[in-house]
Amino acid sequence: MLRHLREHVLLPNVRMASIVRSLIALAETLRSTLHQVDEDTNEVMVDIRNTELYLKVIAQIHAVYRTDGSRMMFGNNIASSANQQQQATPAVPAGPSPR
Repeated sequence: MLRHLREHVLLPNVRMASIVRSLIALAETLRSTLHQVDEDTNEVMVDIRNTELYLKVIAQIHAVYRTDGSRMMFGNNIASSANQQQQATPAVPAGPSPR
């Protein structure tokens, strides 16, 4: 049973979901540090470095969402099930349509 679970944790879609959750948690933490209030003047200041880092994390989240997990490899060069089915199904040549 444990081996079975370990194999599924390697599935690209499971890993991508875990990565997205981690990136979202990081983005939420960074978001709270984007601005600071000067105690003397009560002036709000934007933290440029944290803002740039926040935007990079958001870009990474979008990149993970755009990733097609069905074409990824996992484990010992085992393709995802969708990719395996695609590779196992022989192409049928298109012929004239029956009348």
